[in-house]
Amino acid sequence: MHKRIALPLISFAFIIGLMASYTLQDYIGIAQEPDYAKWGNMAITIVKENYPDAEVKEYKYEGRKAVNVEKAEDSFTFDVKKGTQPVKVKVVVTFNPKLNSLVTLSLEEIKQQ
Repeated sequence: MHKRIALPLISFAFIIGLMASYTLQDYIGIAQEPDYAKWGNMAITIVKENYPDAEVKEYKYEGRKAVNVEKAEDSFTFDVKKGTQPVKVKVVVTFNPKLNSLVTLSLEEIKQQ
């Protein structure tokens, strides 16, 4: 009699534990991308298009600036090669944080001193 009750209870507890672990992943930060990752990937794409011979894998995230309620800017810097010369490139992605949509994207070479 006890075996009949124990097996369903153990199965039920296992299923509840499994569901809870998947639900809690969002809250404890397992494998979450940073909120700027989408714009960082877009910045990588635009740098690759403008410097097709350069190998672009990483960027430095410079931070976010709130422009107004409908606009924010994420800034990224890249070290790339233009021909044989190393060049620093800055990409600024302006987006609407409420809609999570792109507004503008700018790319500029930074003069190194």
